[in-house]
Amino acid sequence: MWCGLLHDNVQPYSALITTVLLEKFKWDILDHPPYSLDLVPSDFHLFLHLKKYFTGKKSDNDDEVQEEVITWFKGQAADFYDSGI
Repeated sequence: MWCGLLHDNVQPYSALITTVLLEKFKWDILDHPPYSLDLVPSDFHLFLHLKKYFTGKKSDNDDEVQEEVITWFKGQAADFYDSGI
């Protein structure tokens, strides 16, 4: 199982004690900019509904999640996408 931490270099995450604990747990550190240029406001419409869809669901691997996301996207009516733009 993969474990990692996604953070934006704020003080609690970059403190020495936190860094030592993350190394102890052997967690990968994923840098994250304060904002992502590749996300547009309409993407947040999608994520809100996708988050609700996945609430309470469990998955054993990334492939299952990817299939669920594709199935969810294909199952949305065209006006769903129009309403978020």
